[in-house]
Amino acid sequence: MNLAGRLPDWSDPGTPGPAYAALAPLGAEFVGLDELDRQTAVRSYSDEFCFPQFDLARASGLYVFLRVVFDLPTEQPRDDALVFGGWLHPSVGVETERFDLAWPVHARGEAVLAVEPFAGYFGKGYDAIGEYDWLAGAFALRSRNDLASTYILAPET
Repeated sequence: MNLAGRLPDWSDPGTPGPAYAALAPLGAEFVGLDELDRQTAVRSYSDEFCFPQFDLARASGLYVFLRVVFDLPTEQPRDDALVFGGWLHPSVGVETERFDLAWPVHARGEAVLAVEPFAGYFGKGYDAIGEYDWLAGAFALRSRNDLASTYILAPET
């Protein structure tokens, strides 16, 4: 599976809604693959756009996509949360014991996921394959059927 050209530019507030809506069927296709093929797809994309070369527009799409395909907690104990890039995340710099791993993707009713606006990025690269490996080892993928029937809302600007 080739993810190149199929993920939205989350860093651009002008990215149209259909680019986000397309993540649901793409996610259903992705979770239907075996683990090796999923990892290969992420590694290929990461090697080209996330690290060592960093293309914010393309890397931001993969960051969102991983939060679409994995069912992540919104209140992970901070001591158990790992960070693999310099995303300006609302859980960073806040005095709380919880970390929102799902951010920027959150459920908005049954079969609807909403993407929150991009806030910024600091740093030179995004260890997307490291993040994928951690997520795959620690959290469940959303079901293929659930993703196929999900609508994804673009960030509100």
